[in-house]
Amino acid sequence: MSAFTRRRWIVLVAVLLGLAWASVGVAQRPLAGLDEDTWKVGDLERRALVHVPKSADIPEAGAPLVFVFHGHGGNPRNVARGFAIHQHWPEAVVVYPEGLPTPGLLTDPEGKKPGWQMTAGVEGDRDLAFFDAMLASLTKKHRIDANRIYSTGHSNGGGFTYLLWQVRHERLAAVAPSAAGIRNARDLRPLPAMHLAGEKDPLVRYAVQERVMEAIREANGCRKEGKPWAERCTIYESERGSPVVTYIHPGGHEFISDSAKLIVRFFKEHQRKASDAAKIPAAVRAFYIGHSLNSDVPDLVAAIAKGKVEFRFREQFIPGAPLRWQFDEKMREAEKRSKPEPQFQGFWFDAFAKGDLTALVMIDSVPRGPKEMPETIEYAAKLIEAFAKDNPKGSVYLYEPWHCIKSGTPEGCMYDASSPTRSLGWPERLEADQAMWDEAIASLRATFPKTTIELIPAGRAFIALAKEISVGKVDGFKDWRELFDDDIHANPYGKYFVACVHYAVLTGQSPVGARLDVTDRWGRSYWNTPNWQEKKWAPPSEGAIRAMQEIAWAAVQRATVRPLPPPAGEVSAQPTEGAGGD
Repeated sequence: MSAFTRRRWIVLVAVLLGLAWASVGVAQRPLAGLDEDTWKVGDLERRALVHVPKSADIPEAGAPLVFVFHGHGGNPRNVARGFAIHQHWPEAVVVYPEGLPTPGLLTDPEGKKPGWQMTAGVEGDRDLAFFDAMLASLTKKHRIDANRIYSTGHSNGGGFTYLLWQVRHERLAAVAPSAAGIRNARDLRPLPAMHLAGEKDPLVRYAVQERVMEAIREANGCRKEGKPWAERCTIYESERGSPVVTYIHPGGHEFISDSAKLIVRFFKEHQRKASDAAKIPAAVRAFYIGHSLNSDVPDLVAAIAKGKVEFRFREQFIPGAPLRWQFDEKMREAEKRSKPEPQFQGFWFDAFAKGDLTALVMIDSVPRGPKEMPETIEYAAKLIEAFAKDNPKGSVYLYEPWHCIKSGTPEGCMYDASSPTRSLGWPERLEADQAMWDEAIASLRATFPKTTIELIPAGRAFIALAKEISVGKVDGFKDWRELFDDDIHANPYGKYFVACVHYAVLTGQSPVGARLDVTDRWGRSYWNTPNWQEKKWAPPSEGAIRAMQEIAWAAVQRATVRPLPPPAGEVSAQPTEGAGGD
């Protein structure tokens, strides 16, 4: 019997012994060096086994943090024994989370065994919320190096690691999925990656994994020719600083325990640059293009940022204008153009040409639907092309709008007659729109792979705030309609909330604790000051403001952009479960 065959039998015996304990639970028979931790995520209590190094062993910069996800039908105990990352890297905080009953792709269609969500937007994003909760809690409780956060996992756990790469890439330094795949791998953002695969894998076929490995090398900008990195390993260098290492063994779907040491070696070789991890720009110089849903938002972002980040803005503001009209301002004769206020407003073509912008924020008119979205994508692309030409390091943000709040009521909205979703209630309609905006972002990213393009999820954030208000969790508010001045325009309460969402996306920082004494661009307070309609609003309570800030931050943390569907006829490598789970 060869040494490799002996190792396979050892792993198989360990898996079978682990399955006998699968129903016992995380808390019984604890493994040495691991303690159980719990998190309340929504209405669910989630668990994980966690290794925390002794304080004396934690480096000055903080401990690395490694997440290790079990396969479908597995559990934290099994994956902790199989990977044993906490033993190979005792200086790291290592987390072995527990999945929830999840329908499998190849087995367990009834979902009786624990596993992980396969794609963004399914299972209520419960597992992405679990990851966010663990990350927030552990970084708060322990001294964690934000530059060194990693994820690995086997089979379904490897697929979830790919999903984290797809939707939480900005928080990870490197990943190492095993026996797994993902749809649209070419759309992933560059990130150091190690992929582990068995040549005789009967579940996630090796030919499928080969296509995944080819796709991630392309996404990471790797050279076509690789070179030896370790036994069974090939490294493909990347000009973008995101190499790919492949570990190919002659076995099947099992995890080879010896490879865990190589995963640790790979993780140790890669950490994010401090500037990438911090996500705190020294200054934001933004240009806003939009209509009345932009009104006061950049002013409030500047007020929230005061004392934290220098935020400067100018805008092209045309009431009711779609992006097509905004772009066409350049084509009009000068005397027929809109008349911008000179101190804070201007035309996009003049602002772009200066080359000093760090952010472009765009919002299209509403309603948008299947007929209108191709135009949105077309004119957003034209503006991005012009912006990137003179501001190559700048980022682009598509601001997700909302509909008339009378949507779905007998009264309806006067400009909404042709929209296919006009019969839906306001929150339901915003939810129905999400895939449409995700597709727009994914399409623009595919067209401009070198430009950072993000979503400002104002619509989905409003859904979250409306839900919290409806259950009495926002002090002083009984109905989410109290956030609006008319059937679509937010009042200062709603605008403040939207500005918190913008601030969180544009700076990468939480708005929680931000100032309440906010003023507009001319220094006028938003509270107890009559507006142009002679209306005025009392300042909300500190409890209400904090709730809005927390809800805005949570909404931005949860927001995920679903990738484009694969072209017709293309075989996708979807994460699958493995026999035995681990």
